[in-house]
Amino acid sequence: MRIVALDYGEKRVGMAVGDTDLRIAFPQSPLPNKFDLIVKAIMEQGAEKVIVGIPIGLGGKVGRSSKKVVRFVSDLSARLNIPVEMVDERLTTKEAQRRLSEAGASIEKKKAAVDSMAAALILEVYFGL
Repeated sequence: MRIVALDYGEKRVGMAVGDTDLRIAFPQSPLPNKFDLIVKAIMEQGAEKVIVGIPIGLGGKVGRSSKKVVRFVSDLSARLNIPVEMVDERLTTKEAQRRLSEAGASIEKKKAAVDSMAAALILEVYFGL
């Protein structure tokens, strides 16, 4: 099954694509946070399921940004004819930054890639890796 993972942000949305058989996540170019553009990108990927990272605090608390993600997921569910699920995204951005730094990415490239790398990590969490 082809899955799209999203790392929701107010300005950008990171995107990664994976397959349940391969269990590998491939980061894609981040998207501007424009709902119709995000829906189009999901459909162009041929997604059969969407996974969206939900930011939960280290103490397990749901904050204001989590509520925005829940609304976003609700809107996606209403618009798409495929399942949309949420996955705890704790520390994925920090891990994405670490991996990109270890790979020697410049600060400019790291800023551009961190959201989609975080989406790939969200998908890895979903795959249980």
